[in-house]
Amino acid sequence: MDSSSSVEDALLKTKVLATRIKNEKLLEWTTLELDGYKEEHLLPEYRKTIAIVKGDLVQGSQLTGMISLNGILVPIEFFEKDIQWSLTNHHLLQGIKFLEDISNDDSESDSVVFTLPNIVAAKIEQYYHENGNPLLSVLRVYKRVSTSNIKQIISTIRSQLLTFMLKLEEQFGIEVEIKTLIENEKQIVNIMKRTIITKGDGNVITVGNDNKIKVNTSIAKGNKKNLEEKLREQNIEKENIAKLLEIIDDESPDPIRGTLGDKVNSWISNLYAKSLPILGVLATNTLANIISALILQYYGVGNK
Repeated sequence: MDSSSSVEDALLKTKVLATRIKNEKLLEWTTLELDGYKEEHLLPEYRKTIAIVKGDLVQGSQLTGMISLNGILVPIEFFEKDIQWSLTNHHLLQGIKFLEDISNDDSESDSVVFTLPNIVAAKIEQYYHENGNPLLSVLRVYKRVSTSNIKQIISTIRSQLLTFMLKLEEQFGIEVEIKTLIENEKQIVNIMKRTIITKGDGNVITVGNDNKIKVNTSIAKGNKKNLEEKLREQNIEKENIAKLLEIIDDESPDPIRGTLGDKVNSWISNLYAKSLPILGVLATNTLANIISALILQYYGVGNK
């Protein structure tokens, strides 16, 4: 299966194989990837990603004049923590065709929009009114998910499927009979567990009061050279570090919540997507949290 072939086609062929060898676990996984996940608790970790919450607003009235404010970041810090988490993370339940259609879209958009319920817009509008801006109307609130993250999900599925097939070939040979595969169902399930991630810890990049990671090092506030050295110790490529250093002073973190700005979060997200197929979920989560903690130290917010 090369990089230009459709993952949907590969999954359909795998589903045929799973049916013929009567392997329920493999059949279940391919069916869910093709048709979509109806229940969130079944969703693999590689289908979970981060999102940015934005809104379309109108400032003013007919008497004072009205100004449209589209695609701006909206406040969500007043929500309960579990709601904040659900707003800044997104679970892609859709079938693989939906994801591939987004990935293959030739438009210039670098993200996909998922509109949030009207109650979210109403709560944010109420927050504005209670905090000194009674003439601001919130028309719509939505999540933006980077298309690069969706492409990485597709790449992860492709990589896992290819690794699984290669392991099958290594174990049973190229010209193995269906009967042999049926007789070795448990062995095939074990190969699945080693090659296809179906369970695990969430790949959410957060370092706040409830997700604090201790870093046994210290970075002087605003010291880019110091930060660069520590990131190199984590085997981060020079090119990636250079991109971070270009944007890191463009924004500030939230010192109370211990959360980073949109640009830095996007940088970490891209780094996460590149590392996931190589390191796996747990190691990538650890790396992302260590890096986030180091960056917070650079801002003077991280662990001392």
